[in-house]
Amino acid sequence: MLLMEMNSGQPESEPLSSENRALIKRYRLLDMVRSSPARIVVITGPPGYGKTALLDQLHGESRHAVRFECAETGSDALSFLAGIHRGINGNSREPGRGPGRHSSSFHRLISQLAAITNHLEGLGEDAPALFFDDFHEINCHEDIIYALDRLLSYLPAKCRCFLAGREKPALRLGRLAALGQVLEITGRDLEFTPGETYLLTRELELGGIDDEDINSWVAATGGWPWAIAISAQSVQRNGKNPADNVARMVAPGGSIYNYIEREVWSRLDPDTGLLLEQCSMLDTLDVTVIDAACPEVLVGNSCASSLREAADRGLLVWQGDSGFRYQLHPLFRKYLEFRLCSRSGRQDLDALHHRFALACEESGDVDGAIRHHAACGSYGEAERLIISGTMDSRDAGKAESLQRRLSLLPPAVRHKSRRLLLLEALLLEEQGRDDESLATLVAAERDQHGADREYRYECSLARARFLLGRQDDESLRAAREALSLARGSDEEAAAKAAVLDAQLSLGRTREAFELAADADTPGDAAAFQLSRLSVYYARGDFRAVISAADRGPGETFRLPAGPLDRDALLLACLSAGALIHAAKYQEALSLIINLLEQREAGGDLGQVLELLYGWAQAYGSREREGVARLKRIGEGAAAGSIFMAVDTGSNYLGSYLRRRGQPEKAALLHERLLNETGGASVNPVAKASACFNLAAARLKLATNEKDPLFRQGLADLLKAHRLAKRHDYLYTLNRVNFYRAWAALALGYEVTTLEVMKECLDWAARNAHHHFVYQELVATPELLKLCFADRSCRDRLVRLSASIGPKAIDLFSPFLESTDEGTKLNALGAVADTGGPDSLPLIYDLLKDESERVRVAAERTAGRLQSRIEDLKQLLSRREIEVLDCMVAGASNAKIATRLAVTEPTVKSHVMSIFRKLGVTKRSDAMAIYRSQAEGGYKCK
Repeated sequence: MLLMEMNSGQPESEPLSSENRALIKRYRLLDMVRSSPARIVVITGPPGYGKTALLDQLHGESRHAVRFECAETGSDALSFLAGIHRGINGNSREPGRGPGRHSSSFHRLISQLAAITNHLEGLGEDAPALFFDDFHEINCHEDIIYALDRLLSYLPAKCRCFLAGREKPALRLGRLAALGQVLEITGRDLEFTPGETYLLTRELELGGIDDEDINSWVAATGGWPWAIAISAQSVQRNGKNPADNVARMVAPGGSIYNYIEREVWSRLDPDTGLLLEQCSMLDTLDVTVIDAACPEVLVGNSCASSLREAADRGLLVWQGDSGFRYQLHPLFRKYLEFRLCSRSGRQDLDALHHRFALACEESGDVDGAIRHHAACGSYGEAERLIISGTMDSRDAGKAESLQRRLSLLPPAVRHKSRRLLLLEALLLEEQGRDDESLATLVAAERDQHGADREYRYECSLARARFLLGRQDDESLRAAREALSLARGSDEEAAAKAAVLDAQLSLGRTREAFELAADADTPGDAAAFQLSRLSVYYARGDFRAVISAADRGPGETFRLPAGPLDRDALLLACLSAGALIHAAKYQEALSLIINLLEQREAGGDLGQVLELLYGWAQAYGSREREGVARLKRIGEGAAAGSIFMAVDTGSNYLGSYLRRRGQPEKAALLHERLLNETGGASVNPVAKASACFNLAAARLKLATNEKDPLFRQGLADLLKAHRLAKRHDYLYTLNRVNFYRAWAALALGYEVTTLEVMKECLDWAARNAHHHFVYQELVATPELLKLCFADRSCRDRLVRLSASIGPKAIDLFSPFLESTDEGTKLNALGAVADTGGPDSLPLIYDLLKDESERVRVAAERTAGRLQSRIEDLKQLLSRREIEVLDCMVAGASNAKIATRLAVTEPTVKSHVMSIFRKLGVTKRSDAMAIYRSQAEGGYKCK
């Protein structure tokens, strides 16, 4: 079948031969019509889009069909309907022609419509399909439109109607469309796909055309079927690349140019044509920009209505997402550009570009303004716009914007501007192209004679950031140079942050701490906050990190609204890590989960969050899941950057394994990590931590003080101490002191052990090292026993445990089972100061102790813990509350089991757990406590 009917619009210069008129079937469109239940199919599109050819193919597939050429129809409705009736009666494929114009009446019109519909109804399954071609020719005849509206409203279900034209029909099809009885095939649907273009090349036996050629061919023509067909014949004759043929044919004098001239341009309103001609300079036809740039073109008509009229008429102007934004067909754009250039001089074109640049800038289209400034040679204005909006290329969104805007300027222009070179260097660094970035940065810094202070500051700051990850002294020198240039200005905070980051990367924590303590820093405080808290975190002052974080109601951490940028995310990660160090695991988990839900950053920040999540889970309420997550992260994965100054996943996992009684695995893990990195690490913090963890694991593995592992452990401990002392890492120093005390105890030096432990506990309380002390003491019961026996050390331990909260009761619960009366009394005092309501079951066991002093102390401790109960939910689980509710209602164990859909032994187990937690032995006592709780009091039986 014919792909399209090349009618009078066909250029005479390249006629279609008869053998090439039958091209390919549009199976995609035919399937769309076949699968649709719609009775009315409306096909609209610009000239040359194959509307007639598609009608031919549909017509050929219909068993009974009647076709009407609307271009040959008169303007009289009765004549139009008479032609339809005559065509149906004769089942003719000839166009219906009426008897000519004459005066018609409404009564005769209705009679004719009734006769047609009755006749179609009588045909049943044999009702023909009605085809109307060039429907736009009768769009202006109101009588015909009215008659056809009535006919389509009563069209029998078995009869389909096909309407094809350049414009949307003026018919009122809204109600039928809502019922799913109308299928619209638009110009977008009629465009050729790469697959259809490939079939065309096979049909015409065009060789040497690959997929890339076909894609460029479809892009060059915008899928316009006529242009593809006519350029295909040209390829068939001269064998050139299809896209090159399109470029030649759209130039003045070419077939496509002439076709657009005759079929499109000649039919445009002059004002609309002039408007579109000037708008060929725009990528997107934005009404606000055109109104501002071309007011003299619009005489008595608005820009929006002119563009909408052109789009509705199908003049190769496509409407975008909004009713006020359009796009030009690529071939129509080329045609308009040729027309504009042929009648305008260079000065006129530059002036038009300048007007469009100002209009784009006013409307907020910075990319468009830069492009038009560059087109008219106003490179200074383009540079101003690029620099003003994209200085910070570390932001992912701004980096993408910067890359796009820099590409709008010629390379020769970019390389003449030192500021643009600086921006390009930052962009290349963001993309990981380090060598190119460094070369561009060197070019930007070359010959700074006459450069202003601000530019020299920006260059120094960029160099400091670029060299930061290389742990190079040059990074610190560049940062200090930037700081000297920024003194007293708003940039001082950013320069100080760069100095702090460089000092941290080199391990100069003491110098960084002295600079971070200077809170009187002009400029953006937020730029300085992250680096300052990174210094505190690296030193091990976790209390300062927690205190500086933004906390909302209920002492929970508050995240800023909206997406988090990199700095905000790092700051929140610092807070989460500090919370874990302070043994506030649940609060840390809540913050981390919130971060995982909101974050948009990936890469190293994603690893930081995953590591913190696994760390908090391992020591919190989801131990197995946390350990699995730490293992998934990978032993060599550096979890974070020098700004975070956190350890690797291996160090966290190794510490966990050692504390859980697996020092062999921990030692292998840390030893392999240090060997693989040559004794180095991403940052000195991780290196010091790895040395300490290996020392602790070997000391744990040693069977006695004469074991070689014990000596190796002490040597590693000394190495970690030197490294921590040199870099002023208070946290690692405190951990080293803890294991010095443990080693002294193993050697029998109890006095030295207690002195070192007192210092260790004081440091821990001052800097919130609660997690470390709590976990290590639980894992070293012999050292815990010695500390608990000493009153001064025990008091420090109780104060530290009170800061941790009820979870720290694990430190004292073993001493409640001691046979020594004094130890039990001391443990009861510690529990009273530290524990919560969930510690009550431990105390109830001592209410029957053989020692009267212990019984009295236990009763007092129980009273203090009971006074802290605000709700039984603090003490009992959800299921236990349900069981107690049933008990109070008088239900037996069997009835409770039935009501809760559990077994009776399960109910008995819950009842015994309730008795143990409430400190009672009878159901009546438990129910009495329940009732007293409801009345506002809690009393232990």
